Amino acid sequence: MGQCRLPVQPADDPDVDDNSGTRFGNVKFSRHEYNTLPGRHRQKSELSVEFKTSEPDGIIFYAAENRHIDYTALYLKDGKLHFSFNCGTGPALLSSPETYNDDQWHTVMFNRDRQNGTLVVDDLVVAEGSSPGNTQTINVDQPHYVGGISPEVLNNARHNFKGVEGGLIGCLRNFRASSRPAGEPSYLEGTEPCSSKVETGSFFAVQGGYIKAVENFRVGLDIDISMEIKPRSTSGILMSVHGRRDFLLLQMVNGALIFSVDNGRGPIVATYIPPHEHH
Repeated sequence: MGQCRLPVQPADDPDVDDNSGTRFGNVKFSRHEYNTLPGRHRQKSELSVEFKTSEPDGIIFYAAENRHIDYTALYLKDGKLHFSFNCGTGPALLSSPETYNDDQWHTVMFNRDRQNGTLVVDDLVVAEGSSPGNTQTINVDQPHYVGGISPEVLNNARHNFKGVEGGLIGCLRNFRASSRPAGEPSYLEGTEPCSSKVETGSFFAVQGGYIKAVENFRVGLDIDISMEIKPRSTSGILMSVHGRRDFLLLQMVNGALIFSVDNGRGPIVATYIPPHEHH
């Protein structure tokens, strides 16, 4: 059998340009960090960004002081946008009534004027609210996080996200502060240009890799397993479960699918050879 017609390394999308945006979420804690943003934000802040995602949850923006009492946060939870801020005397939480995880581009503006906040999506005001107490300013330390946060920040700030712990899995573009482009990030982690030519699922590159689905797994007497595969090579392990002597193994060898099981009485092997070459 010959080599798979698909390249071992995916090709770059030639249609990606500056307006395509940035994809977040390919790795854990992917994010952009900004040490400075245009304008002054202690009493008032005007922030906006375009986003596109099919996932229900994800952190879009976060900035806080080191105790995470004063903060500004924008995130998705159950597909709805949540804008939260705290001037130091209690949090405000503004939530959209509609969901926006439809894999279409949306523009969100999350503005604060002292204790008063406004959440605007696609030019419509969807929520307004105020924080309690008398404090009217927010003090934050650098950096400002976009698309996700660092693991160190998550450990101290998870209470500000109402159960959302991961960054956005999707695309962002046109991040602006005080109606001006935010510019280039001071630091970026695990992001890439946003292509529309993507598929759901997990990709394993030529460098290798694996997913540990569960820590402990008991095969038992009966089991049904199904998966979809789109291989770029004709040989490789698809699934493996091993005990001290027992094992279950699904692999592809030179284009043939081989399923092997040993429950302690010797291996049982089933082989499927496709009638046509799918490579």
